[in-house]
Amino acid sequence: MKVILASKSPRRVEYLKYIVPDFEAEPSDYEEDNSCHMAPEELVQMLARGKAADVAKKHSGDDCLIISGDTVVSIDGQILNKPKDENDARNMIRMLQGNTHQVCTGVCIIRQNEGISEEKVFFERTNVVISKMSEEEIEEYIASNEMRPSGQVMHPWEDKAGAYGIQDSFGMKYISGIEGDFYNVVGIPLARIYAEIKKYF
Repeated sequence: MKVILASKSPRRVEYLKYIVPDFEAEPSDYEEDNSCHMAPEELVQMLARGKAADVAKKHSGDDCLIISGDTVVSIDGQILNKPKDENDARNMIRMLQGNTHQVCTGVCIIRQNEGISEEKVFFERTNVVISKMSEEEIEEYIASNEMRPSGQVMHPWEDKAGAYGIQDSFGMKYISGIEGDFYNVVGIPLARIYAEIKKYF
C-alpha cells in the first residue's frame, strides 16, 4: 500500500515521518478558498477534503492511503490567514499577544483499493496562550529573519497562518501555555492521525 501526503508543507513532511516512515509527498492542485463564511472547524475539514480528493483522483486505480490537512488560526471566531504583508502580520501579532487563541486543523484520510474508497474527515483544536508583548518586541519580531529548511531566508511570519510558528523562536519566547496537541499547532495532529491509520498497517 502506497501512503501519500497531499501537502507541500515541510513541517508536515518532517513530522509525519515519525509515524509513517515511508510515504510520498504530493501537493494537491486544489484551489483553497479561505473567504468562505464558515466556522473554523468546518472550513478546515472542507479544505482538507478538497485536497485529499484532488490527489485521490490521480490515483484512482492504486492501492493507497492519502492524508491531507489544513490549518487555521482564529481568535474570538475571526480566522487569521497567512499575512499579506508586514503590516498585516503586525496587526495579527497585536491581536494574539496577551490572549488565548485557537488553532484548528482539519484532516482527511482516504483509503483506496480495487475501486473502493473509504473516507474519514475530522478536526483537532488546540488552545494557545501568547504572553503580553511590548511594541518593541513586536517590531523586533516583524523585522527579524530566519533560515527555512529550503535554505531561503525569510521573515518568520511569512507564509504562516496567524503570522507565527510555534516551533520557531517566537514560540520559545512568547507562547506561555498550550491546551491540546502540540503537533496540531504545527499543522499535523499526529496522535489522532496515528489512531485513525494504524488499522491499515
